[in-house]
Amino acid sequence: MEARHVVVIDDCEFFRQGLAHWLERDLGARVTFEPADNASVIVLGVSAKPTSGHLEDLGCGDVPVVLLVDSSSTSWILGALDIARVKGVLHRTVPARVLRDAMLAVFDGARYIDRDVIPLFAEGNALRLRRCGLTRRELEVLEVLGENLANKQIAQRLGISASTVKQHVAAILAKTGLPNRHDAARLHQMSARGLW
Repeated sequence: MEARHVVVIDDCEFFRQGLAHWLERDLGARVTFEPADNASVIVLGVSAKPTSGHLEDLGCGDVPVVLLVDSSSTSWILGALDIARVKGVLHRTVPARVLRDAMLAVFDGARYIDRDVIPLFAEGNALRLRRCGLTRRELEVLEVLGENLANKQIAQRLGISASTVKQHVAAILAKTGLPNRHDAARLHQMSARGLW
């Protein structure tokens, strides 16, 4: 099996080299620092708002992009998720195990949003969960998820079946890019406090 080709783009030489070393050692990836059409993933360290045009300027067709962000990203990070090529958003300081999970998920075609990035989604109070495309019923399920209830309890509360709740939870996770129901509950709690 051919090694995955990862392009690492970051202004900080020390960070770029360290990340490249880790990707080569722990994931067996072949790492370069210039965009290439045969890349599997582009890992892009950003502090300025990326746009579809900015990512198109990188070339590489539809190669998925993983953004490495920091606290300077709070005003634009949610909008970056609207860009189809963005398949991962991680804080620059994630532990190696989180970076590994994210890269493997993106290699497999999934989307990965680091839970530590969720607080950065606070762009004042203007952003709401509806930006993720949640339906009215999904928002209701999410609200009850915030109470840490089981699917059966949620179903009883909302007057729907447990299997329907399971489908709604799956849709919520898919639309928000969150890995599990506990993170979705946390997101709802943040939204209720006006943080998201």
